[in-house]
This record gives sequence, structure tokens and C-alpha cells, in this order.
Amino acid sequence: MVVVKRRGTPDRSQVPTLQDLFDGLDRSSHELQADSEDLVSHQTFSDWRKGDVRRFPKVETIQAGAATLGVDVTTLVLAFARTLGLEVDRESSRLETRLPPRAGDLTDRQVAAVVSVVDAMLNPADAPGLRVVARNKGDGKRGR
Repeated sequence: MVVVKRRGTPDRSQVPTLQDLFDGLDRSSHELQADSEDLVSHQTFSDWRKGDVRRFPKVETIQAGAATLGVDVTTLVLAFARTLGLEVDRESSRLETRLPPRAGDLTDRQVAAVVSVVDAMLNPADAPGLRVVARNKGDGKRGR
């Protein structure tokens, strides 16, 4: 099964809607069907992209759809709930909801490295050895 990569992420503090999951996705519904090994039809992906859902799909469809979209099953299920009009909030960050399911395979050392990068991005003054490089406007050269 192919996992699709997205450009950008929705700027939401809550759980994404189905439409949010498709933002920045450079794949047609027919391509997504092929990526899902035909477990999810192109019409289903098209309906999801438009937010046109009336009920939850079958378990197998949700599992294959989540894998194809590169999100965990919980994120897809909660996106269905939001799309159907339920107020849903999840006690996790936008970053956490966008991590691919394979992120659970990271070693403790790899997780620590990711956490330290995020910490450095949020607190650059506290990051040991972090060098901030400024760009001069217009010339594309690095500041010194």
C-alpha cells in the first residue's frame, strides 16, 4: 500500500475535518484508489474530499483510507465525526495528529532527537549550539 505525502498542514487547533486531510494532497481520487490497492473506491475518496458523508464507513474502508492518506485510524475517525457536525477536540498537538502511523516504530533515541528539534524550534535561545542564520532581503545570500 502506498502512503501519500501531503504538502502543508491545516492550521487547526481542533481535530481536522475530512476536507482538511485532503488539503495539499496532490493525488486524484483515481490515484488514491490505486494507492489503496482498490480497497477504497475513487468515488469514496471523492466524497470524502468534498466532505460528503452521511455515515461512518466500514472498518476495512477506514483502515485502508487512513493508511492511504498517511494518518492514523483515530485521526480519520475523528475527522469523520467533525465532518458530520460533532464538536470534537483531541488532547494532542497538530504535529502529533499528522505523524505517520510508522512513527511508532522510532527508537527512543530517534524520538528524543525529534523532541529536541521541536524544542529548539520553539525555544531557539535555549537550544545549545543552535545557530540562527538570517537572510538578507532580496539577494538570497546568508547573513553573517
